[in-house]
Amino acid sequence: MNRSHLLIALLLAGLLVLAACQKAGPPPTATPDADRLATAAALFAQPTRAAHASPTPEPAPDIELAISRTLARMERAVLDGDREGYLANVWSGDTTFYVEQFRWAQDWVEHPLSAFDLSISALDAPAGAAEARARLTITWTQRDLDSSGGATLSVVFYRDGERWLYGGEDWQMIELDGIRLYYFANSLTDNRAEAEALAGDLPDIYTRLTALFGFKPAEMLKVRLYESAATLQTVTRLSQARITTWNRPGEAIKLTLGPSNTAPRPPDVAREVARWLLYCLDAQAQRSGGEEMLVPWWLVEGFAEYGAAQFRPVSQQNRMIERIAALAAAPQSAGQRLFAWDELTDRDTFAAAQPTLSPAQAFELARDQSATLVYFIGESFGIEARRQWLEAISNGQWLEQATRDHLGQSFEMLDQAWRTWLREQK
Repeated sequence: MNRSHLLIALLLAGLLVLAACQKAGPPPTATPDADRLATAAALFAQPTRAAHASPTPEPAPDIELAISRTLARMERAVLDGDREGYLANVWSGDTTFYVEQFRWAQDWVEHPLSAFDLSISALDAPAGAAEARARLTITWTQRDLDSSGGATLSVVFYRDGERWLYGGEDWQMIELDGIRLYYFANSLTDNRAEAEALAGDLPDIYTRLTALFGFKPAEMLKVRLYESAATLQTVTRLSQARITTWNRPGEAIKLTLGPSNTAPRPPDVAREVARWLLYCLDAQAQRSGGEEMLVPWWLVEGFAEYGAAQFRPVSQQNRMIERIAALAAAPQSAGQRLFAWDELTDRDTFAAAQPTLSPAQAFELARDQSATLVYFIGESFGIEARRQWLEAISNGQWLEQATRDHLGQSFEMLDQAWRTWLREQK
């Protein structure tokens, strides 16, 4: 058989196979009703999801090689303590992500690593694509803190000319009014159900706290949901063991799943949203790119706890106030008493002022004491005056002067009025 006859035979065979498949298939379906389709789309709307490239059996070899070179440069920079060298391989198209990477790198500059390894698998990188996705395994060992760890997560890379830049976690997103929730939903980790539960709580938390704060930020509230503390530590601060939440100015709020892989509880989420609201007021921290605020730490923790308390039963809120009220009458020599505010100046040493308490108990007391002060100021002077007071402090005004300017009295007089109010709560 000559070549032309062979070609014709192959074409006929292909048409026969196609015809057989068509006959074996189901009958065509009726055209759906447009109104019913619109209703179904509204009832069963899914969260917005990032577009994914269609998987290919094997990644383009040149892309795989280029990404491997990027990872090798990242590894070398981390082990050399070269923050700038590392950041040269990081995508800067998202300001929040870049700030997070800058601070993550600063952590290993201050706490050097003796081992750091990056390896990828399941690379999805079609030829000519501008984005590539993979699973990235990170393992690390710190030199001086005698700790190690690691995690595997889905990540994305972006083409930059002939290079590929690391773009961080490959998130799915749920868009809400003023809120963006990031979560994982892939063959490696699927937190869709927990993210949808959290998305059901976030609008109420956001609305209630912005009303109590008297301030709705222009910034988007960004929340990232991780499946474990190990993953959160690996991508946030290697020197911080066992962290389950992370929240700093200019970064997204980072949360982990609760016990039995449940969505984070509303009081825990509200605590971090309240803290974020303070960060949004802190113009100095935002301008300087700093991690810490000018607001005293005890006031930050008190306001955050005040926010969390709004989502607890009223009976629990009252018990906290009653406990602080009972301690208000205790003398300075008592085994347990309220802290004098100047005893809280140094977060690292304040617990020594009450040696009968463990560090955790001392922190809880200082936090709850401050939360009742925040509540008292709002009840006595109004939400707007409290917001102006906090904003003045966050922008560098001394506590004493801010109290005089916005609450009309010295801080000592405010303290006395608060203690008088506490005695009435017993």
